[in-house]
Amino acid sequence: MRNTNIMIVLPPAPKGPGMVKSPPLDIANLTAILKLEPGTNISITDFRKNIIKSDSFYEERGIDLAIFKDFKRCLRHFLAEDAGISRTVNRILDGTKFGGFDHLIFSVSVLEQFSLPLLLSSVCMAKQAKKESPGTKVIFFGNCPDAHIKKITKVFKLIDAFIGGNEFHVADYIRGRREGKAVPSQKTKSVDLDAFPLADFSLLDLEGYRSNGRLVLPYELSRGCNNRCFFCYYIYKGMINLKDPPKAVADLIMLSREYGADRFHFTDANINLDLDWFMRFCDLLAQQPEQVRWCALATPNMSRSMLDKLKAAGCVQLRWGVETGSERMLKKINKGTTRGSIKDTLAYAHSIGINNYITLISGLPGESESDIEETRAFIGEIAPYVDSAQECIYGELGHFPLAVLEPGNKMKPRQRQLRYKDVLNRLNMERVDIIDFLSSEKVHA
Repeated sequence: MRNTNIMIVLPPAPKGPGMVKSPPLDIANLTAILKLEPGTNISITDFRKNIIKSDSFYEERGIDLAIFKDFKRCLRHFLAEDAGISRTVNRILDGTKFGGFDHLIFSVSVLEQFSLPLLLSSVCMAKQAKKESPGTKVIFFGNCPDAHIKKITKVFKLIDAFIGGNEFHVADYIRGRREGKAVPSQKTKSVDLDAFPLADFSLLDLEGYRSNGRLVLPYELSRGCNNRCFFCYYIYKGMINLKDPPKAVADLIMLSREYGADRFHFTDANINLDLDWFMRFCDLLAQQPEQVRWCALATPNMSRSMLDKLKAAGCVQLRWGVETGSERMLKKINKGTTRGSIKDTLAYAHSIGINNYITLISGLPGESESDIEETRAFIGEIAPYVDSAQECIYGELGHFPLAVLEPGNKMKPRQRQLRYKDVLNRLNMERVDIIDFLSSEKVHA
């Protein structure tokens, strides 16, 4: 069998929620899995790292990434060439050659969420790639909802396959073990995390991802979420895939040794999935002679005993999905929390030295001015226990109706604005990047 040449492309997009300053775990997983296939040559072209390094990297070079927020304009580009988009893409590529590759794999998600700007920059770059190398297969890969995948592959016909989030399915497609333009479907989403080889970050420019001189690596303990928050586009909602605790701990120790990194951020959508399982993981990690420090995303309804376990196992920060301080909206979004559980959880975590980072969402469907005011007041109540906060506007991470993908749609973009910025600033609760925090002297092991 002849060799297979693959280029993985990490597209650029304006910095937004979910873009964390660490090397991408899905790509490291994919690299490790593809390397299991004999005769596979892999290279990575990483345009995203430039944004990680500097907010102004592309702006300084006369490249306006905001063009990839204009869905209608990018869609029209496929009907009649847009000179501005073509010029932007050529400046980004700057000599990148696609000839000689059998497959181009574009990554279109950030952490566990699908990203519309990454989709748009990817299809625009893929158009240029197909022009240069028509025979190259274009694969899009990321945690995109099934209905959107089917529509996207119908509209953007240059996409040969869109793999919905399972790294093993990419290798299956490349080797002809899986067919079809869209590889989504609920039944294919169950993932055996214990079958994953150790994530391989070796093809990435890790020096470019260092913060404060330290490397912070991502790691995945579980894939799935038992919450059904309606605002979330996570494709593994309603299912839980857990990694065996001994394997997870062994992986963390091996990654720490191989890359000289003792800081990790867990990419799990929610670590509250199975508390008995998580306690076993924490107990095992706490017993290791090599200490690692880590942070994770959690739902703010955690017991004191569980928080004590996390702290003993090296947890230094928790990113809490507070979302809203309105009791009515908490019920409406199916969050499974109350104002009381949020406040009690944050207060105890703060008391034992865990850094509390909260996320808020404004502009949720059905949200009223009274809900906003209730949230603003609640922010003041929990301020003594909060170290950092981020407000996301509903719709920033790929939330868009399928009608947007219709060429003749006349939908006007929603006008959105931050509703809590002034309160967060006044209370000194501005967002601190999680990687900057994890790599700082504050959590020096």
